[in-house]
Amino acid sequence: MLTRTHRPRFSGRGNRVRFHPPTRWHQNPLEGIRESFQSTIAIEKALGQNVQRALEMGNTWSDVGRALGVAKDAKSADDVIEGLAAARKDLWSGMFCA
Repeated sequence: MLTRTHRPRFSGRGNRVRFHPPTRWHQNPLEGIRESFQSTIAIEKALGQNVQRALEMGNTWSDVGRALGVAKDAKSADDVIEGLAAARKDLWSGMFCA
């Protein structure tokens, strides 16, 4: 007997990526929080691998910051990390502190 597991999924490409949560998250939002966080870890790892490849291919931290849209004049990893943290804080503040 086949069973179907409802998992979070993404569709689209480029700037038009959409997230589709499983319907069970509406019934158990704490499960959704846990699974969402686990998904972000996987995405962060993929992002880190791509940043590493970009640097190995001769791109600069400024190039990386511009590609991410968070630190156009980055001089170091710390500048990009701070830009990412600020962008994440702005996102969360907009959702919960408005």
